[in-house]
Amino acid sequence: MTPESNHRLWLRSEEHRLISWARQSRTSDAFGYLDGFGHVDAAAGRPLLITARMTFVFSVAALRGDPDAIADAAHGVAAMSRGINGFWDEVNTGWVSLLTDEPSQTSAAPGKSAYDHSFVLLASAAATVAQVPGAAGLLSKAMDVVLKRFWIEDEGALIDSRSEDWSIAENYRGANSNMHFVEACLVTHAATGDSAWLRRALRISDRLINVNARENGWRLLEHYDDQWKPLPQYNAETPDDQFRPYGYLVGHSFEWSRLLLQLSWALRAAGSDEPWLVEAARALWETGLSAGRAIDGIPGFVYSLDWNDEPVIRLRLHWVISEAVGAAWTLFQETGDQLFLDHHDRFWDEIRRYFVDEEKGSWHHELSIDGGPSARVWSGKPDVYHAIGAVVLPLLERSSTIVTGARDTAAARKNR
Repeated sequence: MTPESNHRLWLRSEEHRLISWARQSRTSDAFGYLDGFGHVDAAAGRPLLITARMTFVFSVAALRGDPDAIADAAHGVAAMSRGINGFWDEVNTGWVSLLTDEPSQTSAAPGKSAYDHSFVLLASAAATVAQVPGAAGLLSKAMDVVLKRFWIEDEGALIDSRSEDWSIAENYRGANSNMHFVEACLVTHAATGDSAWLRRALRISDRLINVNARENGWRLLEHYDDQWKPLPQYNAETPDDQFRPYGYLVGHSFEWSRLLLQLSWALRAAGSDEPWLVEAARALWETGLSAGRAIDGIPGFVYSLDWNDEPVIRLRLHWVISEAVGAAWTLFQETGDQLFLDHHDRFWDEIRRYFVDEEKGSWHHELSIDGGPSARVWSGKPDVYHAIGAVVLPLLERSSTIVTGARDTAAARKNR
């Protein structure tokens, strides 16, 4: 058996192991936050983000042939569809960000988040492709809410958050929520066939990458005011914020690189071509690789850098190298350049050596500079979304989304 065959077998085995870990997060009403041992942390409640991401993961697993995954995905769809004892806000519409066990408190996080709502859209679109019961209705609701409450047509992007009743808009724009909306647009296009979702993804990408990142030496600017003026020092005093960290995040360079290539493939399939997408994908990759890898003499990618490319948070996070793997693979698929495949294989060696937790399960979410588990940014192991993406992507036919890739690969296998 060749090394490549051995690696593919390992990827399939790891896929099943991660899905088994994810199933431990299922609660009676949603999906919960897992600690480092695979136990639901009751004190953390049931975040909408985790429920949406798990629903997405189980939808992909269903398309990959997991016989139990449809029921798991349906559980998430139901949690996001319910008003009473669920995430849906029957009074104001939209989704609350957290379920708790306090009868009088449906959400400990006031306001409505574009980041969370983008994942509801992503999950419901993926579940629709996987033919999960109830998913089509949830997708219709998610499309309506996101376009009415967050999408600003004149800006060609999302506003980041609004008050619980939608009456107050935050004077902030964020690249993170818009990046995940791009992914949601790709899967929503796959679920609906509506090319307007590709145009929205392209408009966001043009603003944040083709204009802003290009002008900033291909370093992503994450934070803006409501006029889209960059805020490079945003959260400099709290650089380890989970969703709005300070500085340049090399992981987002890799994530954007993959998404731009997938958007390019979707546009080409629809009869359009934007050559800058491939140029930008490669430039983001090269910048992230040169700026963030082993710059402090320790293997792996640092989490964040300042605007002089000096490390800010030196931790190694699992999602960063997961996205580096995904970007390397999509760039290899696009170009056929062996360089990207070599990096892909090298990153997998690091993941298997440092991040995969064979003893307790799943992957360490972050590592300290001495290589041990850390919990500064993310405690526990609540999320398999990035890891599943890294594991499954190399096993699929080339596609504009992991969802359609899983569907098409399964169909091709049946027809052989």
